[in-house]
This record gives sequence, C-alpha cells and structure tokens, in this order.
Amino acid sequence: MKIYHRVTCAVLLDYPADTLSDADLSNANLRDANLRGANLIGADLRGANLHDAVLRGANLYGANLYGANLRGADLYGANLRGANLYGANLYGANLIGADLRGANLHGEIFKRTPVQINNLRWGVLITDGYLTIGCQRYTHDDWAAFSDADIVKMDRQALRFWRQWREPLLAMCAAHAGDKVEG
Repeated sequence: MKIYHRVTCAVLLDYPADTLSDADLSNANLRDANLRGANLIGADLRGANLHDAVLRGANLYGANLYGANLRGADLYGANLRGANLYGANLYGANLIGADLRGANLHGEIFKRTPVQINNLRWGVLITDGYLTIGCQRYTHDDWAAFSDADIVKMDRQALRFWRQWREPLLAMCAAHAGDKVEG
C-alpha cells in the first residue's frame, strides 16, 4: 500500500501490506500525507510525523498516536475513539466532527468530544476537565483561579486575550463538563 504526498503525489511510504489496519508506522515521516478515509484501526503511529497530513474521515479507532506530530493535520470527521493521543501535538489540528470518545490525551480519557475553537489568537481545546489555550493546559478550576500576574507569566500578550475571553471560555468549560452555568 502506498501513501502519497497530498500536493506533489510523491510516494512517502510504500507499506508492504494491503491494509494499514494494525500497521507499524511508528516514527514514520508522513508529513503532508494524503490519508483521507484510510483504515488505520489499531495502527502504531507512535512518534510519527503527520504534520499537515489529511486524515479526513480516517478510521483511527484504537490507534497509538503517542507523541505523534499532528500539527495542522486535517482530522475532520475522523474516528479517534479509544486512540492514544498522549503527548501528541494537536496544535492547529482540525478536529471538527472527530469522534474522540474514549481517547486518551495527557492521561485524560474523554467522555465526550472536546470543543475546539480556532481563529482566535491561540487555539482553544475544551475537554471534560481541562482547558488548553495555545500550549497552556490546566484544569477548569486552575484557569478560573489564575490571577492577572499568572496569566502574564504565560505570555506578555495573554492578559488582554484572557480578559476578553475568560468568561465565555469558562462558561463553555462548565457547560461541557455538565455543570450548570451561573448567570
């Protein structure tokens, strides 16, 4: 089975089997790969470079993506149920419509699909217990308790962002976690 570059159509990998299900693709360089709709059930993609790869509608059920680089990857509608995403770089990844139930991200097992917000200064990911803004990942309670000084330590320009988006983001965290939002 051949895996092609999404733009140049150059062969990135010529895998010896007819299917990628349960394939050992650990540490493979699949940057810009076209894996649209691929069957990657149970595939070992530990440490793989999938930067800007197209994985739209791919079936990654139970795949091991530990430490994989998924920066900018298009995972629209992908099945990531039960996938190991611990330590994976998801910065700028498109997770719209992706099924992440049971997936493991930094030791957190998702009960429901996370909320992803793009097109702000920093990407935002809201899970049952955590809010990630850019590369800063803390519990909902931690974010609610941060002082202005704590936020400034994260980035010099973060305070303006946090003052603008704090209330809506914390309200979305509460709603996503199933808590009642106080008005």
